[in-house]
Amino acid sequence: MNGRSASPDMSRETSFTDALGLDVPIVQAPIGSATCPALAAAVADAGALGMLAVTWRDEAATREAVAETRRRTDGVFGVNVVLDPAAKDVPTETHVEACLDAGVDVFSFSFGDAAPYVDQVHDHGGVVLQSVGSAETAKRAVDAGVDVVVAQGWEAGGHVQGDVATLPLVPRVVDAVPETPVVAAGGIADGRGIAATLALGADGAWLGTRFLATERPPSIGCTAGESSRPRRRRRSTRRCSTRGGREFPTASCGTRPSSRGRRRAVRTATGRGTARSSRRPRTGRRSGATRTRSRSRG
Repeated sequence: MNGRSASPDMSRETSFTDALGLDVPIVQAPIGSATCPALAAAVADAGALGMLAVTWRDEAATREAVAETRRRTDGVFGVNVVLDPAAKDVPTETHVEACLDAGVDVFSFSFGDAAPYVDQVHDHGGVVLQSVGSAETAKRAVDAGVDVVVAQGWEAGGHVQGDVATLPLVPRVVDAVPETPVVAAGGIADGRGIAATLALGADGAWLGTRFLATERPPSIGCTAGESSRPRRRRRSTRRCSTRGGREFPTASCGTRPSSRGRRRAVRTATGRGTARSSRRPRTGRRSGATRTRSRSRG
């Protein structure tokens, strides 16, 4: 023994895991063109939040990706939509409507303001996550009704929205929105990073690149039809602060309609309404609808 403690227990419960019915406080980032139903389903089966990138999928492909992921898993998964219109060809409204129609009830929005879509998602019993790069943006997002804030440091590989590193950013955001679950994103690649962000007050950790190094990375596990790689991508008028100029999305869309009671619990846990329905927990899964209280961040 080298005197160091064993790997941290990643099964700890937070307001984020309670609300979404997760076993671990981990989100698999959408990772742009590298994401696919196989990866999102595998992550969901492991008890974390699996994610699909739909920004560069057309409407039909978006519906099929959601349906295929649902066929593969009974766990929790979602979708991400990049909001910057200059970075994509399909309007955000089209993606939101297609995902809602497909039964998605967890939406993650990035590189823009989610406010125009919050009521629409909430009206369907869904949950909204928004990526932010500052405490001020986090406050505005919560004031607009966003349910979960993703505090994205500049180390993140994608549409980066700020110039503050993850570790100093997380406590600023946590202090700015103390009643809202906060997920840390950017440069987190192992259990030590996850433990560090949780110690800073985050309720979960958002990992992307780490999933590309899995035993069966998505470049192997996804077929050509499953990949969200765009045929043509216009350059954004805004400069991403990522190295190499690569652009990826950062949002989440949900699972089946019958699981909406678990997502509505996020709004209950954050004081934004009462869960109108509940679902018996599946074996091996926690039901967020049975835990609607907020947890203090100590």
